[in-house]
Amino acid sequence: MPSPWLVGEGTDVWRLLRAIAAGYVFYDPADTIYADGRAKVRSQWRVNAKDLKGLMSLLYGKVSEVGV
Repeated sequence: MPSPWLVGEGTDVWRLLRAIAAGYVFYDPADTIYADGRAKVRSQWRVNAKDLKGLMSLLYGKVSEVGV
């Protein structure tokens, strides 16, 4: 049986900023410079998925599990 999906609803920029300040969300530039000098820019915001449901409760007003 597949794992349920987590669905978050109701967020805002302040929730994101609080999670960044607390160290739960972090910036990963993930840039690469190739030997020929070309750059690949692939910046992302990342989270530690160890306690994803708990983290989502900080980022969203409502978190629910949905069976698929």
